[in-house]
Amino acid sequence: MRLGKITFLALTMLLLLTFVSAELGCASYPPETEGEAAPPEGTPTVDLAPNTQIISGPSGTITYGDVTFEWTGSDDYTATSELVYSYYLEGYDSDHSPFTSDTSKTYSVLPDGSYIFYIKARDASGNIDLTPAAVEFTVVTVPPGEDEGEDEGEVSDGSQLLILPNSEVSRIAVGGYGNTIYALDAVNCRLYKSDNGGYGWCDISAGVAGAPVWGELVVAPDDPNVVAVVTNGGTEVCLSTSGGAGFAVSGLAGKLAAGELIQCIAISPQYGGSNRELVVGTSTGVGGGRVWLNSNLFSWTDVSTGAAGWLPVVPAINGVDVFALSYSPCFAADRTILAVVASGPAPDTDDAYLYTGIRDLAQSRITWNTFPGYPVEICTPGGDTPGSPLTYAALALPLDYLGSDMSLRRVYACWSDGIGGNSNDDVYRIDDATVVRTLRRRGC
Repeated sequence: MRLGKITFLALTMLLLLTFVSAELGCASYPPETEGEAAPPEGTPTVDLAPNTQIISGPSGTITYGDVTFEWTGSDDYTATSELVYSYYLEGYDSDHSPFTSDTSKTYSVLPDGSYIFYIKARDASGNIDLTPAAVEFTVVTVPPGEDEGEDEGEVSDGSQLLILPNSEVSRIAVGGYGNTIYALDAVNCRLYKSDNGGYGWCDISAGVAGAPVWGELVVAPDDPNVVAVVTNGGTEVCLSTSGGAGFAVSGLAGKLAAGELIQCIAISPQYGGSNRELVVGTSTGVGGGRVWLNSNLFSWTDVSTGAAGWLPVVPAINGVDVFALSYSPCFAADRTILAVVASGPAPDTDDAYLYTGIRDLAQSRITWNTFPGYPVEICTPGGDTPGSPLTYAALALPLDYLGSDMSLRRVYACWSDGIGGNSNDDVYRIDDATVVRTLRRRGC
């Protein structure tokens, strides 16, 4: 009986406590900490692995063994600049590289074969991209002298060294840096490019927006991606700033006079930051040629007609045709442009001269023959030179040529009238205004 009373009292107390707890709002789980907010809707609650992307590199079949890959990555919590990467070239590397912050990798002289390049990112939490970015490519090259079954010195039609069997290459232009070469088949209106010193070529003719016949070819001395081709039978210039991926028509044809044809073209080094220009020389065959300046790569100005010094009084020249042009290697400092011109037939002087011009960057103009003794007839004293038209002319300047320094004005020039009877057609060295004939020596 006593035990029954105790049990009854215990049950009563338990019920009372349960009732009081419910009234006071007590819960059977810990309450939220004061001031702690729940995460916003949509916020990831798991640190995901990063993503990796290849942004440049070869793919498909290539004809060279030097390749470079560039990549980047992204992550939900780790900044891109803090990601690290590991790469692996299947078919060449034995294992993945250690994780580093590098975002590019170059492989040199890869053997012929098929490869897959993989790259994967790792974030600050140690999460690794489980689906690495990848690209497949195949290297196919034919080094000289290793074609099976060929006689020594003979190259088969299938060799990667050949631009194209039976092509008629008439002009070549080499970029100042790297291994970029352009070759022009003017007869068939084809333009080819090699990025590997001639070991494999690509036909980039489709990008040239010019009609036949094609003529001159030039590349910038400090940027192999800036290249120009003379088209439309010698009346138009097509220019590319993308290494031949695409060309734009410059519009010069609409400015030329009837019978005025382009004979030469030159592209300047970069100056004043990112500025670049080109000049074109034209002829009519009777001394009506001009120099056209394109100061922003797509707007032409005649910088010869009426220009100071273009038709000097001594010697008395009434008109010239332009057959060679060259920018000074130090154009950014001396603003000098050089030209080989030939004057019209008698009663004009009927001779070939070296002109110099000083470019006025404030305006689209050139002042000609300001150096003492210019223009210079390109022959030794007592010699003779032909007038227009010339078959061709050429200029070559040493890298230390400087128009503003008389002691460094050294130029090499040649010309030909194509007749063969003029014994004075040779190579001439012009030191300032002094002409020296570099005579051929027997046995050389």
